[in-house]
Amino acid sequence: MFLLHDMRHCLSPHALPPTESQFAVRAGAMTPLDAQTEMLSATPGRIGLACGFFEFRSDLGDSLRALLPEYIIARHDDTSLVGASAVFRLIREEAIRTGDTPSPLINRLTDVLFFYALRAVASAEDVALGLWAVMRKAEFAPLINAIIEEPGGAWTTNSMATFCHMSRAKFCRQFVDVCGYPPAQFLALLRMKVAAEMLRQGSPTSEAAEHVGYQSESAFAHAFKRVTGLQPGACRKERSDSPAYAGEVSGPPMH
Repeated sequence: MFLLHDMRHCLSPHALPPTESQFAVRAGAMTPLDAQTEMLSATPGRIGLACGFFEFRSDLGDSLRALLPEYIIARHDDTSLVGASAVFRLIREEAIRTGDTPSPLINRLTDVLFFYALRAVASAEDVALGLWAVMRKAEFAPLINAIIEEPGGAWTTNSMATFCHMSRAKFCRQFVDVCGYPPAQFLALLRMKVAAEMLRQGSPTSEAAEHVGYQSESAFAHAFKRVTGLQPGACRKERSDSPAYAGEVSGPPMH
């Protein structure tokens, strides 16, 4: 599980979430996961946890993170994420070997692990799949970053093509080949994704609309409903005041 925004959460073996009064109650005690406890963690009913942090050190990272969901669950039975288990085993072995000594190898491996998290998003969300595809292309990555930084800018197909130093025809052809969407459609999807995140964070509809280039709230609401299937107010209510919850875990123990 990857928590990509600050949010309250808990892990529980039960199918139903705890009550508010039970939420902060710790059940049991955590012990270091080493060579001896690793054997115990393979016992049915026991779960091994390894916690860490990703730090974004560029404006681009912060921009992309704003487009990601609050959390990502990468399931062990997802065939597209099989490699993530192998990467995690390498991280665990390196952490046990080096102890508290900083390890450049762990930094590299966590980069790869985060890639699998992004793959989990892309497999469930078409716009994310297109986003990661164009971000991997050197000729399009600066454009996408610029749009994320200023989604309300006067972006048109012509201005995007000029930004990429391409003719309109060449830009449209290559963009569709890489992304799967025409540039104008992808721009609308990206703007509404930015707006949706702002609404979930509690921003007023007028502020979200203006940020993504709409002077009229009604025009924004119409476009938002067309792209997302939701009214802006309904999107804002999606974010519940209740804490995030990871329910019953099935399958082999996690590490």
